[in-house]
Amino acid sequence: MELEHIESADDRLRAREQWTADPCGAVHGSKREFGTREFFDEVERQRYEDYAPWMRVVMGFDKFAGARLLEVGCGMGTDLLQFARGEASCTGVDLTPRSVEISRRHFEIYGEKADFSLSDAEILPFADNSFDVYYSNGVLHHTPATAA
Repeated sequence: MELEHIESADDRLRAREQWTADPCGAVHGSKREFGTREFFDEVERQRYEDYAPWMRVVMGFDKFAGARLLEVGCGMGTDLLQFARGEASCTGVDLTPRSVEISRRHFEIYGEKADFSLSDAEILPFADNSFDVYYSNGVLHHTPATAA
């Protein structure tokens, strides 16, 4: 049990360092000034037009109007912004302080609202049934104790 805890803490530290240094998707906006509207526009264009044109329909970003939605591992807030545009009441959590800061800036630029929190996916700071929808994409398989 002790070894599990140490490995888990090391994994979390490595993940935090990785995503702090290289926010997921940032490379696609690298020809623009980081954190600008042009940067976020390019990241979004690449994600939903080049990489995964099916994503808007499959994820149903516009299907949750009025729902309380939590994204676990919100990264730069790219997907969460789509849910907010679809009028969901959004909350994003991430293990990386930089991602929380970037997401806040992202939402501010587009005039959207969401709550953001620094949090570990395995130990969420919310009561059960706090949300109507839970969303996570490309995150949980990186957690040391995925089942948790």
